This record gives sequence, structure tokens and C-alpha cells, in this order.
Amino acid sequence: MDAADLPDEVPHPARPGLMLRLVHHHAGDAPVNFRCDGCREPGEGTRCASANLVLHTHCALATPTLQHPLVRGTLQLRRHVASDGDLFCQACYGDVLGLHKTSKGEYPDLHPCCAKLPVSITVRGGLTFELREEVSRRCSSCRAMEGYWSPWCYRSTNEPRVYLHVKCIKEIMPVLFGGGGGGGVGEVLLVLMRVVAGLLLGDPTAPLLAVNLIFPSNW
Repeated sequence: MDAADLPDEVPHPARPGLMLRLVHHHAGDAPVNFRCDGCREPGEGTRCASANLVLHTHCALATPTLQHPLVRGTLQLRRHVASDGDLFCQACYGDVLGLHKTSKGEYPDLHPCCAKLPVSITVRGGLTFELREEVSRRCSSCRAMEGYWSPWCYRSTNEPRVYLHVKCIKEIMPVLFGGGGGGGVGEVLLVLMRVVAGLLLGDPTAPLLAVNLIFPSNW
């Protein structure tokens, strides 16, 4: 959803009666960083806020259910993590600390931002990357292959295949948004990383860096 299409006011997804106001962040504005009170993940720029709460736009607009092509069954929105819970997000392998999507399937837990990642991203030049559960080659960033862990990754559709973990993109976000490079990855991968990192932070302008995006249903 483009920033211009976001509603000016939305109800909190887990607190009936509480309204959140859209706060725009425009190009040229001073950087605004925050910790989302929904998912407890970092955010930047445009956000939804009340007097004492601030949420990513994708957390504020999180639907009660979501169908995702990489998840068996229907993802349900949950506000809290059980007191004895030790959950991690299947997409990025980060801890799940608050608002999240869960399913009774084999891979049940996702941050709202990760659940909304595009399943296909086409960058300038026509190169397309698809979101995948499994890989057969090393990640272009960390150079690792899956062992006992298997975070989601983006895989190029061309040959030779190029893979990039969502986990690696998330780890390098401070460098990407601090004016640095992408740790030695190529220019095309750097664009991909900036698109994904921007979406993880809740930046509704991030899709503008890509030529085409295909999101999961209910986006």
C-alpha cells in the first residue's frame, strides 16, 4: 500500500476503541526512529500513533487473518507471546516479542512485517527475486547454507541463481540506512536489500525503488 493510500486514522488491531493517527514522514524530514509498540521491532519514518503508542503502518493495519503461499493453513493475528513462549520468526529468525502472525502449520510464527514481505520483487534492469523457504546455494551475503536453521530468502529467477537471506538483510539494515554499502554485495542486490529493509522498517516509500512487487493476499 502506497503512503498516499494509507487511511488518516485506523483502529488499533488489538485494542478495541483505541484509534491511531497516521503520521507522515516526508522526503527531507529529519530521521525518525522508533520501537513499534505492536511487534516490538524497530521502525522508521511514517507511522501510526496515539498519545502514548506508536506502531508500524503494517502492524496498525494488520488483518485478523492472512493467507501466505509459504505457510500451510491460515495465519492468525496474535497480540501477546505466551509467558513460557520462546518464539522466533521463521522468515528472519528474530525473536517474536509482541504482535505476530501464527499458524498451526509447520512454520507457525512471523513478525507482521515479515508476513507482508513481497513474494516477488523485480528491480530495475528486469531482474526478479522470489521469496523462498529453501535454498540450494550459499547466501550472497553470509555465504552460509542452511543446516539446522532455514530462514526465508530471496532467490533470483535468472541463472546463475543468487540467494539472499531475509535474516542477513535485517542484520545489515543499520549499515544500509546509515549511508553505507551492502557489505560487498553487487549493485542489484543492494537495491533489493534497500527495498526489503525499508519494508521491514515500515517505510511505505520503499516499494518505489522496485519496478514491480507482488505481495501475499490480504495486503
